Amino acid sequence: MKRTLFILHRWLGIALGLFMLIWFFSGLVMIYAGASRVDSLTRLAHSQALPESAPPLSAGQAWRRAWPERADEAPAEARLMMQAGEPMWLLIDLAGQRHMLSAVDGRRVSTDAARAVRLAQDWARAAGRAATPSFIETVRADAGTRMMNFDPFRPLHRVALNDADGSQLHISAKTGEVVRVTTTISRTLTWLGSWLHFFRPLDDIGLGEQRKDILTWSAFAACFAVLTGLWVGWQRWRPGWFGQRRYGSGQVHPYRERWPRWHFWLGLTGSGWAMLWIFSGFLANNPWHLFSHASVRPAELARYHGGGLPAAALDWRAPLATPSVELHWRRLGEHSVLLAHQADGRVSRLSEFGAPQAASADRPAFSADELTRAALRLYPGAQVTQHNWLSEGDAYYYPRPRGDDALDKPFPVLRLQLNDASASWLYLDPATGQLLKRVDRSRRAYRWLFNALHSWDVPVLRSRPLWDGWMIIASVLGIGLGVTSLVVGGKRLARSWPWRRIR
Repeated sequence: MKRTLFILHRWLGIALGLFMLIWFFSGLVMIYAGASRVDSLTRLAHSQALPESAPPLSAGQAWRRAWPERADEAPAEARLMMQAGEPMWLLIDLAGQRHMLSAVDGRRVSTDAARAVRLAQDWARAAGRAATPSFIETVRADAGTRMMNFDPFRPLHRVALNDADGSQLHISAKTGEVVRVTTTISRTLTWLGSWLHFFRPLDDIGLGEQRKDILTWSAFAACFAVLTGLWVGWQRWRPGWFGQRRYGSGQVHPYRERWPRWHFWLGLTGSGWAMLWIFSGFLANNPWHLFSHASVRPAELARYHGGGLPAAALDWRAPLATPSVELHWRRLGEHSVLLAHQADGRVSRLSEFGAPQAASADRPAFSADELTRAALRLYPGAQVTQHNWLSEGDAYYYPRPRGDDALDKPFPVLRLQLNDASASWLYLDPATGQLLKRVDRSRRAYRWLFNALHSWDVPVLRSRPLWDGWMIIASVLGIGLGVTSLVVGGKRLARSWPWRRIR
């Protein structure tokens, strides 16, 4: 048995050493590559100011002109913004599809290459940067946009700003929204980071359908390799404690050559970290559907909000009382609120319909009772067992150590715990009525088995630079394990290669 485990570890290490090196190196790169997806604060800062006059068409008028056959339907959300010097309504229907309509004449607006260049020019001008944009290509997905959160915006135009940083924008052909901004350095880090980490080269050689399975089962085999390595290391370590005999030379291990010796010590000190990291990586793709889905489906969101926007909101047209770059209609039940967003991220209520009788100007847009009723629409038959107002993160809703946009991770929030079959917890934003996060019993387990062990998002490490030190030390140990595995395995292969026996 001992001999079998030793041989298994040797050959698994030879086969998987390169994978482990890639995972640990690319993971370290990903930590410091930074996010390239445009967050809410960045989007607002690069937005054009809306005119103070009322929009020529209301959201409902634009909708009915664009789709007369859908006149009896109502979109779930409506956002008014400026795009290429023209006021536009971005409408999201109950199926979650995004539509950009002119607020001047109601025409459906898609973005071609020429319009994408104009939008890139406006983006650079808003940042006070000189740029001469040029169109590169239209892609369904490339190295930095294969993630599912880009799906609502595809296809994407890639436009170069031709500035000193080598900046490029990914602009949605469907809506004209800028969804990703990169520089030469950040694109290089993407190739060295996420592209390698998630085995994206397999997509480029026609193995995209098999990539997740290959990634998952490679991690499973690597778990076994590390586990057998831990066992072999402990078997071969003789520290001389409690009368235990050391090796003949007085050493605590049998290795005389440098590389096996380094591999031995790195294995003893770093294999625990490596095992937890690889095991959590194995769970990343949810093998056997062990965990529930994290996303909330459009039909569920429609039920939560209480349907599409009411006629009073869809027919709203009025001059702006506050200088704004974006207006956003939000609905919960019978209550609809028009939020005015400024370029610096400040938000104010511009108008509302169906507000509670006791509403006051300084209250949040939506009350705890309204949020609770929305939650129970999402889970009919369930009851709220506990509710708490959170002014800072808890174990499941929190700003990540790498930072989160304050608009995308707001506080305070209302946390509701329900007694439905999955014991769901909901995190709700009183300022917008938005369902920020849903975690059921299964996702709470996933949070500790994946997020805690893979990103080390645990309360004790939530502050920086403590988290950075932990991640760097653990990553360097993992890289060292991968390098020494390759060297030791390569030497073993060189000694046992058939042509050497023939000579």
